[in-house]
Amino acid sequence: MSDDKFFTDLTATTSLGQAASTVLARRLQSVRHYLSKAVEKPGKNPEDVHDLRVATRRATAALGVFGPLLDADLYRKARNVLRQTRRCAGSIRDLDVFLARLDTVQPNAPCAPGIYAIAGYCIARRHMCQQALVSLREDLSSTLEKVHKRLSRAHSYASARQTLGAWAQKQVPLFVSEVQQAAAGDLRRPEQLHALRVAGKHLRYAMEVFAGCYPPVWIAQLYARVGTMQEILGALNDTQMALRFVQEFTQASQHYARSFAKKCRPGCLYLRRLFAAQAKEQTKTFRQFWKTWQKENVLERIRRTVAVVA
Repeated sequence: MSDDKFFTDLTATTSLGQAASTVLARRLQSVRHYLSKAVEKPGKNPEDVHDLRVATRRATAALGVFGPLLDADLYRKARNVLRQTRRCAGSIRDLDVFLARLDTVQPNAPCAPGIYAIAGYCIARRHMCQQALVSLREDLSSTLEKVHKRLSRAHSYASARQTLGAWAQKQVPLFVSEVQQAAAGDLRRPEQLHALRVAGKHLRYAMEVFAGCYPPVWIAQLYARVGTMQEILGALNDTQMALRFVQEFTQASQHYARSFAKKCRPGCLYLRRLFAAQAKEQTKTFRQFWKTWQKENVLERIRRTVAVVA
């Protein structure tokens, strides 16, 4: 399906109701599409699960943008079903990324047993997550269809008399503030970097909704810089997840099969050292980027653009 992420057909003068109906319908349809692909042909194309996770994030961001227009119960129901889908797809995707990473490792003989054991452990977990997604499909699809139909009638709300440009002036600063709040914390801590990554995603996906309201610089420069931050933090997050999988396997094997754990120990240590070194380099890359980001004053430029154009 054509999954245009930018709503360039919606301008600053588009009625808010029409914009809400268009955006929410398209985003939720994308979730339904990729849910079917991820379930019907599991493993054929790992990108299907990635596309499903991204689709749920974009749909959730759209709900965040237009949430005040919606009935509270409907909003909550939509958020819950998207959260279920995203978490299930996210678990699968994290394992797919880790397994692909393992496939590039060339272990020596002492390390091989541990690395192959971790791969088997993660393949089994991946299968269980896939079965969970399949079991949820019927309920998720049914709920998404109901929500999709109701949200597509968003033009009936009285607030639809506003324009999308005026709405952007209220909503975008909220997403900018979320990033600023996350950035104000201690960015040496992994959990704070995670919070910044999540806040950046919210801002990035919201900017896609308002793409048609602003000059090309909105996408070509401002959105692109937020995207670069996401890519750097995403790579670091993948490495931290890899370390987490190794640690979980190590703990499980020590608890349930200590003699087997001894055979796996060299491989586990090798991977932990490898991923820790990669995380260190990725953290350095982020810090260098962050210095440039602060000089560029990206968030303030986003605020100014929204304030001027309506």
